[in-house]
Amino acid sequence: MNASAPVIVTALMGKSDQIWADGLRTAHFPPERNHLAAHITLFHHLPPTHLPEIKSRIAAVARE
Repeated sequence: MNASAPVIVTALMGKSDQIWADGLRTAHFPPERNHLAAHITLFHHLPPTHLPEIKSRIAAVARE
């Protein structure tokens, strides 16, 4: 892991939601750029200096 790279947080979907989202992505995203499965980006480019806090807060929310 690059210590200076921004942190990007994504969420996992259940199987049926993943199938639905992949269908939408296939139907509406340009095929030549469609290299990934559908995904949910929660946060994009968080500062890497905050990684310990980010991990702690995500773990706390997941426990709830």
